[in-house]
Amino acid sequence: MGNRMLIYFQMLIICFVFLITVLFVLIGVFFPKNSNYVGADGSKTIDIYGSQITYNYQDGNDPVIIMLHGFGEDLRIWNPISTHLDNKILAIDQVGYGRSANPSIGYDIQTMSDYLIEFMDITNTKQAILMGHSMGASIAIWTASKHPDRILALILFAPSGYPGSLTYPFPISLVYKPGVLNRITAKLAHSDLFGLVFPKSLARQVLDITNSYDIRFKETLVNVNQPTLFLWSRGDKKVPIKYSKGYLDKMKNAMLVELPEKIGHPIPDVLSDETREEIKLFISSVSKTF
Repeated sequence: MGNRMLIYFQMLIICFVFLITVLFVLIGVFFPKNSNYVGADGSKTIDIYGSQITYNYQDGNDPVIIMLHGFGEDLRIWNPISTHLDNKILAIDQVGYGRSANPSIGYDIQTMSDYLIEFMDITNTKQAILMGHSMGASIAIWTASKHPDRILALILFAPSGYPGSLTYPFPISLVYKPGVLNRITAKLAHSDLFGLVFPKSLARQVLDITNSYDIRFKETLVNVNQPTLFLWSRGDKKVPIKYSKGYLDKMKNAMLVELPEKIGHPIPDVLSDETREEIKLFISSVSKTF
């Protein structure tokens, strides 16, 4: 009886190690990887909390616009928009993305917001309009709620932070949300061995940020009183437009511009001249109170 229990226990350990190893490999192989792109002339770097952060600067009129890309993206997504604006623009490769450093930190929404505020402090940007896509839009909302004196207004493309709004196919949908599976998977992704074997993986980033998309994010929306322009495609499959109602109900100074179904989720890449004009008019209205 004793030998049978020992064998049974050993088999359980072997199965557990096997499952952890398989999960480890699956995370490293199938989770998104960081982009490797050649930086444009004129890109700059600054040190934030010991990490090099890359950004592009475009000179222009006040107020400053800080552009925050979404998950798996980098500052290049803003090129089709920034060239049409007359404002000073700071487009950032957020920490852990693009050509910015990928430190071993937590990538929850509060940490990402802390890096943003520190970026503003170091670049002597006292106040700014935040423009964000998906994850970047969610970070913008969180930052505006916590630092109302620093954020003048928000221009948001399909934010992904509202609980339950982020849509991914099974089985990835099981871990791209707050919960036990997310935390277990994140533990593996944050291990030193994982970072050594899969140095370009964005697993830590996506698991930490999606674990932040919980009731706390929803509750902070009522604290966002800045003028806010939402731009959302009726055909967005990743973050459906129906979730815009949750934002509009709680953010009393917000408005929504619905975009054609064919645009989908990657909105900044495919804006029409008409939509760019909507953005410029919104910026102009904010500038009058600046």
